[in-house]
Amino acid sequence: MAGGGIVAFLTPEGAQGNTDLNGDGDATDRVLQVYDADAKRLLMSSGAPVPAQAADDFVLGPQGLVAFRAREVASGHDVLEVFDPASGMLCNSHQAVTPCFLEACDPRVPYRVLNNTVTFLTFEDDQG
Repeated sequence: MAGGGIVAFLTPEGAQGNTDLNGDGDATDRVLQVYDADAKRLLMSSGAPVPAQAADDFVLGPQGLVAFRAREVASGHDVLEVFDPASGMLCNSHQAVTPCFLEACDPRVPYRVLNNTVTFLTFEDDQG
C-alpha cells in the first residue's frame, strides 16, 4: 500500500532466506516494513532507524500514518501499534485490538486511519 510517498508492506522472513528481520531470534514472522519513496530509504526495517515489527495486518493512512496489529506476548492479545513516518515514532497503544469484520465495515480496512487519528475496536474482555 502507498500513501503520501510512504509505502508499507508485509515481508515473510522465510521468503528472505530465513533472515530474522525484526531481531526476535527467529525467522518465522511476517514483518511490517515502511519505505519512504520520496527519500528513497527504509524507515522501518532491519538496520533502519526503527526496526521492522512483526505484524498480522496493517492500514496505511492518506498522510502515511501506519496502524498495525501485533501480538503482545505478555498479555496474550493483539494490540494496536502506530508508526508515524513524519516523526519516526512508533507508538504501542497497549490496547487490545480486534479487526472490524462487521457487515458495516470494509473487510479490507480493519481499522480507520485518518490524517492524525486511528479508530479501532477493543473488546472489554480482551482488555481485562
